[in-house]
Amino acid sequence: MANFSLKTKFSIDGESYLLSTVKLHWCCKPSYETMLFKFDRRNEVNYKDLYCQKYHTQQEAEAGHKELLLRVEHGERFWEND
Repeated sequence: MANFSLKTKFSIDGESYLLSTVKLHWCCKPSYETMLFKFDRRNEVNYKDLYCQKYHTQQEAEAGHKELLLRVEHGERFWEND
């Protein structure tokens, strides 16, 4: 199985986050997942997820990751809407 992993760190309103999209090798369908985590005061990732979205294909996962980053660039805190 090929490895697939997108990791993007970004900041909004003075807080830092990690957007992570990976292939889930241990399950069947959907087999890709994007999750959002927040960095704590020590700049370590708090792995309590703030957002989660699953995808069936790598192309959907890549597109979803990019779309979420565009939403952040426009100042949207998408994880607070769900």
